[in-house]
Amino acid sequence: MPQTEESTTWTPPTWSERPPSRPTAKTVGSASGDKRGTRHRVVLCAAAIGIVATTLGGASILAGSRQTQPSEPPLQATPITATHALDQSAASCPMVHSPSLVQDSGPGSTSSGPDAILGFQYAYYVLRSGVAARQYVSPDSSGLVPSTIQAGIDSAVPVGTTHCVRVTPVSATSFSVVVTEHRPTGDNSIHLQVVDTRTDAAGRALITRISTA
Repeated sequence: MPQTEESTTWTPPTWSERPPSRPTAKTVGSASGDKRGTRHRVVLCAAAIGIVATTLGGASILAGSRQTQPSEPPLQATPITATHALDQSAASCPMVHSPSLVQDSGPGSTSSGPDAILGFQYAYYVLRSGVAARQYVSPDSSGLVPSTIQAGIDSAVPVGTTHCVRVTPVSATSFSVVVTEHRPTGDNSIHLQVVDTRTDAAGRALITRISTA
């Protein structure tokens, strides 16, 4: 029997004979990356929503607090009068009247040198009147005229300033004077003076000169 020649033609295997396919690294990596990317986007969206909600909530609280705050009534300024200034000055200037010391902020008189000094300073600080202050000055004192006195009041003494006068006799007609100003700003100013006086024919004590000590 003649020998037959074997066929060299290749025949592909059937599906049942093929080994199962394995997923490639590219396929696995892509799926895992998609899942992580999806989770990342979800977290970012949630955080953004939380920030917006917090911002809106804070704005609502601030707006509510502004609306519920009661409005305060406007402050009313107390008018400054001569009586008010006198009361304030008296509170910070205890009254003393003795042969060796006079301390006061009230109205004076022309009955003595210290009283004439008190009268002049009261007219200067409380009445704020150069004419009234001139009544305690001797007529022959040309330097202390009403216009000059008034100019000093208007330029150097703020409205509401109170004062205290301390008078110590140096002689029968000359006195050492300390004038303390209490200004509305809370600042104090002290003036040291030497005041000379004389008694006129009518028995009035009048100021002849005021100089800086």
